[in-house]
Amino acid sequence: MDRVRFTVSAYCLNYGALLLVDHTKHGWVPPGGKIEPDESPRRALVRELREELGWQQSLDYEFCGSSDIVSPEGFLAYEQHAAGTDILHCNVAFLILSNTRLVTPCSEFRGYRWFESLAPLAERLPFNVQTLAGRALARTRQQKENV
Repeated sequence: MDRVRFTVSAYCLNYGALLLVDHTKHGWVPPGGKIEPDESPRRALVRELREELGWQQSLDYEFCGSSDIVSPEGFLAYEQHAAGTDILHCNVAFLILSNTRLVTPCSEFRGYRWFESLAPLAERLPFNVQTLAGRALARTRQQKENV
């Protein structure tokens, strides 16, 4: 890989459903994007959710889970994947609890949808998205069982 791009993604949950956006270049993926220079992953995600969905932190969503010495609040996973032939995406994925299903999508998206199951899209999702979306939905099921 010639270039490395650091990115963030948000696996947003609302009452057992997971938000995916239909990106014009990448198909069905979670919202997110590039981490700017001098920006932390968390700050990048707050910016991306505002730009891509029109959401404001604490009003429309919160980070899921508590932080500890090792992981920031809402940390779901770190993963790497190729983007084309010359870019390596190093992605920090966060788990987000949304207070709303209202989204004001940006021009990069053809649309969005809240999924309670990945079955309708399973074969069309990139492997990394399928894996992390499955983890996010599993956490939702665990939370429901513990209530």
